[in-house]
Amino acid sequence: MKLYLFLISLLTAIQVSAQSINFSNENFAFEVKQIDEFIERFNNSEKTLINQYLKENYSAEDISRSDLIKSLFNQSDKSWKLDEVTEFIKQVNNKPYMLHFDDEDWYAKLNCTVVYQGDEIPMTMIMNIEKNPRSNAVKWVITSVDADFLSLPESLDKSKSINPASHGTNFVSLDRALDDTSNMKNYVSRDFVPDQLTLFMSLLSCKNISIKQVDKIEYHFLQIDGWTFTVKNFERNEKNSGWLVSSLTKMDDHQKNEFKKRVLNLK
Repeated sequence: MKLYLFLISLLTAIQVSAQSINFSNENFAFEVKQIDEFIERFNNSEKTLINQYLKENYSAEDISRSDLIKSLFNQSDKSWKLDEVTEFIKQVNNKPYMLHFDDEDWYAKLNCTVVYQGDEIPMTMIMNIEKNPRSNAVKWVITSVDADFLSLPESLDKSKSINPASHGTNFVSLDRALDDTSNMKNYVSRDFVPDQLTLFMSLLSCKNISIKQVDKIEYHFLQIDGWTFTVKNFERNEKNSGWLVSSLTKMDDHQKNEFKKRVLNLK
């Protein structure tokens, strides 16, 4: 009897009967507790905790990589396109595709609360892994931030501007124009796009902003050809819990680049 009977597979209609193995105390073993564990299960690594647990407790059972990947989907979501899920798993197995912690094309999206000018304000931060080409050491780095207060506000008075004859007076009134902070957008090129990450780092260096807390995290994996998927943490007292796939989307390279701009705020 295949072990996917016990994993409540997304892609089968088989249900585990009440007389089957009692999993009442096994939720912790099945829970995907860290994103590292998600990657290990996706790759069907021998050191995966669930594999070790199953071998110790159900040595007669067998588990395939497909079974493990199926169990990594959020099974409480009934809107999955099962044909696409099947196609995705088949492609991953046929290549085969593996996820690696030091892959460049996966990102952590953090919803944070920051303190700025005494107010608590929401901010989104995107991070990814950067590898040192000499030592191969890896680290998380901030690649973009997004918050309303980091954008150049609309001017209160659209008529305010730097006089076109200012060059004739050697721009003597420039200081007054740049002191007009409520209309700053009038004094820069219409093509100017504020670099929010630069501004954020400047505020940090001046100690004018601080991170209060990280409220929520989701991970976006873009390294598999033709696909992107998102992983979120589902905290619940069930075997299908922890870090699970919350969405799966077909995307070509052009669509992935647009996704990076639109969702990840990357240039």
